[in-house]
Amino acid sequence: GKPGKASDYAGQPLVLNFWADGCPPCVSEFPDFQAVYNEQKGKFVLLSVALEGSLLRDPEGFVKKNGYSWTFVRDGDGGATYGIRSIPTTYFIDRRGNIVDQFTGAINKSTFQAALKKIL
Repeated sequence: GKPGKASDYAGQPLVLNFWADGCPPCVSEFPDFQAVYNEQKGKFVLLSVALEGSLLRDPEGFVKKNGYSWTFVRDGDGGATYGIRSIPTTYFIDRRGNIVDQFTGAINKSTFQAALKKIL
């Protein structure tokens, strides 16, 4: 409901995910995201950014319906800032703000866990 930016989470390990609710690969990875988030809760920030565009239908309804509990926001400019050309795209950013890993396309639980270990 209020403006924010990735730098608001400076000093914390951050997983930054760009998605849209009309994108099947995007939503297919969320159950695994939720599982890892539950296992490692409090150790990192998970921020999913819903991109504006033709695929976007109802991200808030989608999140509520599926019971996802991490932070979801709408894109203001993040897609352009990060040069997002394809979704889903996920960045793993360490406490110093360095992008340690990046994935374009859906990732599974084991890939998420391995990338997360690099930033914790």
